[in-house]
This record gives sequence, C-alpha cells and structure tokens, in this order.
Amino acid sequence: MALSVSPSRQVDPTVLTLVGELDVMTSPTLADAIAKAIADGATDIVLDATGLAFCDSTGLSAFAAAVEQLGSKGGRLVIAGAPRIVRRVLEVSGLDEALLIAEDVADACDRLPATA
Repeated sequence: MALSVSPSRQVDPTVLTLVGELDVMTSPTLADAIAKAIADGATDIVLDATGLAFCDSTGLSAFAAAVEQLGSKGGRLVIAGAPRIVRRVLEVSGLDEALLIAEDVADACDRLPATA
C-alpha cells in the first residue's frame, strides 16, 4: 500500500496528513515532505497519523530523523491521532520519549508553544 502525505497551508506548525502504510518503500515520501516543510520555514511539524495503517522500523527512522532535524532548530515533532498499533510501535521503540504524542491535531497544536 502507498503512503500519501498532504501538507497544510499553515506554516507553523505545519500539519502533514498521513494516509496509508509507512514502510521501507514509502518512508522516503515522508522524509521528503518533512524536508520540504523545514525548507519552507516550519519549526514544528504535526503528523496527523489518523489514517496511518502501519509503521515499520524505517518509518520509525524517518520519525527519529525529523525529531533530530527539528530539534536542531528548537522545534518539535508531534504525532497526532495515531492508531493503537502505531502508538504501540512508538512505545516499544522508546521513540515516544523523544517526540510528543497527541490525541488529535487540535491537541497537538495546543501542546506546542505559540509562535509570535
């Protein structure tokens, strides 16, 4: 199954909506979308994972790389609305300690500091 990544029109936080499976074949799609968002000025990125059906270790690597890239700019990565299976993978890997996990996009935006 493919992965679609749809960016929001707002800059910070940028919301990227994920639909499909995040695996070895599709993680470059996410990495490219995150890199573009950062190049366009995003400091904080919210990944709306409501439509994410699967995430393997390469997906986790994409999340970890985003945490590092955003952290170097003082920003955060937030995973919003992740299905139980995706949350479990984040917990088992320990990556849930490095990023924020929110119930939904509104909760994610509320948990990030306001930008001036």
